[in-house]
Amino acid sequence: MEKSPTSPQVQIWVDRWYKSIHTHFYDCSLEIFEALGHGYVSDPQFTAFYEKVKPGLAVFMDKAMTHYCQLKQAEAKT
Repeated sequence: MEKSPTSPQVQIWVDRWYKSIHTHFYDCSLEIFEALGHGYVSDPQFTAFYEKVKPGLAVFMDKAMTHYCQLKQAEAKT
């Protein structure tokens, strides 16, 4: 969290998170992944879980995941 949610280093980890969910849990489209990130801040249980890991992590993950999805959607259009 010392870097921006949009930094390339953070985005590498977000990509790993996306692929992990897609591989091990369910078919996760970019739309679902972005909604999941929003859920980290809008759902009190998600927020509480991530805030116990590190204060501010829920918001950080939401921003990083949204940025990831926007980048991947833009790449798909080109």
